[in-house]
Amino acid sequence: MSELEIPPLQRGKSVGTGCRSCHAPLMVRMSNVLVDRLSASGGGGARGEADDEDEELESLLKKLRRKNLDQFKVMGLLIGKPLPQKGACKHYAHSYRWLRFPCCGRAHPCAACHEASDCPAAAMGVWANRMICGKCSREMPYSSSPCPHCGNTFTRPGDAHWQGGGGCRDQQRLSNKDSRKYKGVSATGVKKTTSSKAQRVGVAGKKATAVKRLEKAA
Repeated sequence: MSELEIPPLQRGKSVGTGCRSCHAPLMVRMSNVLVDRLSASGGGGARGEADDEDEELESLLKKLRRKNLDQFKVMGLLIGKPLPQKGACKHYAHSYRWLRFPCCGRAHPCAACHEASDCPAAAMGVWANRMICGKCSREMPYSSSPCPHCGNTFTRPGDAHWQGGGGCRDQQRLSNKDSRKYKGVSATGVKKTTSSKAQRVGVAGKKATAVKRLEKAA
């Protein structure tokens, strides 16, 4: 028997590795992370009360999960049609998906919306293990990859003022507080032109004057 380190896990995705001794393949999958509340130290009465509270909470969550099975039907949402605001909310205006939380079984635009809901386990920090595409409303395991059905990306690309990473700033997207916002632009908003004074004075200016005189003489 040999021990090996498990690669970083992501909810809903299988991670593969191999044994370093016998090279046997190993697949690990994490569906969810639950935080158990530790009961205070004390007698059996305290432990019994904590167990009763846990059973009561689990019973309530089971009722919520059954109730939320028809969430899409109640809200009038259809598969293939976008979610309200394409999945965005007041907390994350550029997040285009909903997250389904396993505690109550309900889908919310973000964790903050889940905490503001009536789910009694929201404050326990339960993570979502599935998500719903904001463009086509299809459900899938939680992932940062684009939607496999419609190709929707769930967050706005991170090129807020860089043009696709090409190295040129997009001055229209730059913040007004950025000193480069109006660099090279006149007061009227017109791009400044390059000065040609260097071609009119000095050695270059004398050469240009001499060339003009020769052209006139010819």
